[in-house]
Amino acid sequence: MNDPQALILPHPNDQAANLPAIVGDYTPRAVQCLEDWFFGEIANDNTRMAYERALRRFAAWSSERRFTYRNMRSLHIREYINQLQSETAPATVKQHLAAIREMFNALMRAGEIDVNPAYSVKAPRMSVTTGKTPVLDAANAKHFLATIDTETIKGKRDKALISLMLYTFARVSAALKMETSDYFQHNDGFHVRLAEKGGKQRTIPAHSVLVELMADYLDAARLRGTASPLWQTIDRKNGQLSGRRLQRQEVYEIIGDRAQEAGLKGVKYGNHTWRGTGITLFLEGGGAMDMAQDIAGHADPRTTRLYDRRGERIKQNDIELIRL
Repeated sequence: MNDPQALILPHPNDQAANLPAIVGDYTPRAVQCLEDWFFGEIANDNTRMAYERALRRFAAWSSERRFTYRNMRSLHIREYINQLQSETAPATVKQHLAAIREMFNALMRAGEIDVNPAYSVKAPRMSVTTGKTPVLDAANAKHFLATIDTETIKGKRDKALISLMLYTFARVSAALKMETSDYFQHNDGFHVRLAEKGGKQRTIPAHSVLVELMADYLDAARLRGTASPLWQTIDRKNGQLSGRRLQRQEVYEIIGDRAQEAGLKGVKYGNHTWRGTGITLFLEGGGAMDMAQDIAGHADPRTTRLYDRRGERIKQNDIELIRL
């Protein structure tokens, strides 16, 4: 039986994620169909990378048991999902099962199999009312930003980028796609244009604090009037922008380092922290839930509510009434 690592379908342009193949000898038509699905139908890069991780794990598990896509049955996939449930969170299990189902759907379209063995396998039930993303209260968010040294271009960039996620509820992936032209002046104010999931675009007025930080960053980095990525890495040799677009993992590391500098330890603050913090502070300030949903670009209000942590703070205040 071949090693699953040898059955990787590379991206046509050698970019993004690769498609790991479940063990088995694919026909040319099957390979083509899988490539069309993985690199053509999945539009979101984050989804593609998540599916890659899921399918790599499934391929390794299948290889150990000498399963191929031709002899895989529902009971086998159920066994795999049961094992996965004992090791990972329900949301992760659902995502892995979705990737497996879609892979077998592609094989069905290619005529390689007659029935999708993952179709009848049920995902674990989930009931989530509050998100797990750690958010900051107003005092800690203010302290976090105040500790960023803005004497350097790196500091100006970091503070402006984090503030953009805070004041526009932007996903880090949307923020990092921005070109310099996506921050612009229109009528009497500045606006932020974000490219979101599914090809959607959102244009949001820039908060007055963000306008000041963006001006400081753009002027110091000499980005005004240029056609380039808005958020770039720093050239270590000269401390200037490199021209290379920042990546999500790099921003995650920046936020982690800045949190350490701010003395905020014990919690892993990440990119989504600032989206959740912005939504929570907006609601605490009297903002309406439906407006928060519109700003965040959520299709379902339940998703917005996951970021609303006002209830957590109320419970903490209530419990402090117990005195000995």
